[in-house]
Amino acid sequence: MSEDGSVESGVRRLNAAMDALEIAIGRRRASGEALGDLKSELHAITEDRSRLAQDLDQVKQRAAVLDRTNQDVAARLQSAIGTVRALLGENAR
Repeated sequence: MSEDGSVESGVRRLNAAMDALEIAIGRRRASGEALGDLKSELHAITEDRSRLAQDLDQVKQRAAVLDRTNQDVAARLQSAIGTVRALLGENAR
């Protein structure tokens, strides 16, 4: 093989290696950008989860207050019903 053939072959191999390197760099850059996007999404989801957990805690507290109020009202109604029945029973005599 002549020196010109060897040089041309070497240049072709160098060009192929450079093309492969450019492709690899492009892929790495794209995967790095995708990773950054995923990190941003994870951060947003984490913030949403935290906010939703706080909202859920507040709703649970409000439900507990409403449940206690409901029980108190039910007890008062039962007492009032008992008083009315007692009064009606006395008036029937």
